[in-house]
Amino acid sequence: MTIMAWWTPTIQAISFILIFIVGWGIKRSDRISWPAGLYPLDLLPPFLLLGSLVIWVEAKFPPLFPILVIIWMLIGVFLTLYAGFRKGEILMGAFLKSFWRISDLYLWAMWVSLVIMYR
Repeated sequence: MTIMAWWTPTIQAISFILIFIVGWGIKRSDRISWPAGLYPLDLLPPFLLLGSLVIWVEAKFPPLFPILVIIWMLIGVFLTLYAGFRKGEILMGAFLKSFWRISDLYLWAMWVSLVIMYR
């Protein structure tokens, strides 16, 4: 039995909720230091990308997953151009933070749309 046979969208959603709760608990803990400006929601994009890939392969959709990843990378290019034209400089920390936050939104939208198409 492969990972795709049991990692259904329902199990994925439960896993995402558990990852968020664990991240939130660690952030609230006094004994463990948590990076400033990092939110528990920021832990989810790698898991959302993996979950989207599993749904894509399991449902045998047409091979458009690479196109979604290319769109994700184009968002990064446009964000870089926007920062360069708007501020005249590209600060790596600010760029990575904003790209990661936009990735949160994009990967959530991608995962939810794949779950809707899978059903």
